[in-house]
Amino acid sequence: MRQRTYGQRRTADDAAVGAKRCFLHRAGRRMVEITIRDDKLIVRVMGLNVLLAMRRRLIIPLASVTEIREEPNVSLWNVRGFRLPGTFVPGLIVAGTYVSPGYSAFWDVSRPARAIVIELDGGAYQKLIVDVEHPAEVVHQVREAIAKRRS
Repeated sequence: MRQRTYGQRRTADDAAVGAKRCFLHRAGRRMVEITIRDDKLIVRVMGLNVLLAMRRRLIIPLASVTEIREEPNVSLWNVRGFRLPGTFVPGLIVAGTYVSPGYSAFWDVSRPARAIVIELDGGAYQKLIVDVEHPAEVVHQVREAIAKRRS
């Protein structure tokens, strides 16, 4: 980026560079890292999102995962339930725990195109909706681990 001198106007290029630096949309940034260890699915919240989601890590038994899928059309506008605790900026980010009678979900999404949904049976959450760097790879790895565990 070229340096501007005092009094010089910002150009469209300067604004584009500024938008790329927005903390929620940095290109190489991972929001959530998912690993599998000892029949457990470990969901680790990364970076600033620890503060936004008010959670650092979720440990879920693989036996309680009923379904995992890519969900590129997840909406950041209408989230079901009350936020306890977390962050909600309509259309920009949904992070934290959302509860309603008989239902609770953990969200950490700011890039809906990279979102995955993990359906759970039992435990504190019925659903995890998170975005990851490579959703297809994560879905494939988790499905393989579930199949390996069942056989």
